[in-house]
Amino acid sequence: MGFLDKFTGTINNAGENAARIAKDRSEIGRCNNQIADGERKIHDLYLQIGEYLYTNRPDTADEQIQELFQQLDKEKQVIYELESRIIELKGEERCPACGAAVAKDSLFCNHCGVKLERPEKIQKRCPVCGAAVEFEGQQFCTSCGIRLNQEEEFIPPRPENAGAEFTPPQQENAGAEFTLPQQENVEAELEQPVGKIVLTLEDGDSVSPEEKEESPE
Repeated sequence: MGFLDKFTGTINNAGENAARIAKDRSEIGRCNNQIADGERKIHDLYLQIGEYLYTNRPDTADEQIQELFQQLDKEKQVIYELESRIIELKGEERCPACGAAVAKDSLFCNHCGVKLERPEKIQKRCPVCGAAVEFEGQQFCTSCGIRLNQEEEFIPPRPENAGAEFTPPQQENAGAEFTLPQQENVEAELEQPVGKIVLTLEDGDSVSPEEKEESPE
């Protein structure tokens, strides 16, 4: 019985020691976590102090601090150029207020909510039916089928007074009754005897018509 009691006591002591060791280790781990958390807070405070000094740049800062400010400026400029290149490759643009990348057709910034200035789009319409042109370079109207963007037909300039009724120039005495010219003594001349008509015979003799009637055959 003494041996069993001794053995049991040894086992109990070992269990107590293991429990104490495990408790100690747990306490150590908890302390280490608290230390790490404190170190992170200190690091954040250092960053806030540095950011405050960099932002405000007091005149009392020594040359070493001023040199660090300049190095920080160069690194920020390099990062800004690289980010701008990425934004350009993605087909986006920077918000003028916060500098975040936004789509080119966005009306508001999705980071700061500022309204983005966009040029007003002029809606093209069909010159015949007035339907909206759906996209740039559209060749035909989807409503009436007329060809769009066709060259305008050249129309020569009209001369002055084009379309006025033509009126020929008026001559002197135009519209007066036309009268044939009267010849003097026309009737008197017609009453005068006409000269004798001479006929030539086959033998060469000449005879008038009156003499021919008087002579026997």
